[in-house]
Amino acid sequence: MNFGEMAKDEFNSSDETKILLQLEGLEGQAHAGALFEDFKRHPAYAKFEKFMDSFINDSKNTIFNDPDGDHRKVVYQVQGMVRVRNFINAQILAGQIASRAINDHFVAVQEEKKQLGIE
Repeated sequence: MNFGEMAKDEFNSSDETKILLQLEGLEGQAHAGALFEDFKRHPAYAKFEKFMDSFINDSKNTIFNDPDGDHRKVVYQVQGMVRVRNFINAQILAGQIASRAINDHFVAVQEEKKQLGIE
């Protein structure tokens, strides 16, 4: 049973439902971050990274050799490559933060149970 299914329980208080829905969102982000992390460790990503680095370095060397004199298109292409790299890294970081938040929630619940003498 996942957090979304648990949030549909009719016996939940509104606060419990709200927390479960937040945990569902965090769980999705954590899963997506883990997939991006797997992608970054995959050998195909190394080729992708090498392509991006090569493209950026070639652009640095040839930016002023554009025959039509329009340097903006090279700048936009390099910015696009940097945005893709930043997006992947941001997804990984967001997934790690979401995973940590879920873990912290469960630690807090366990501590509260111990204080109440439930466990």
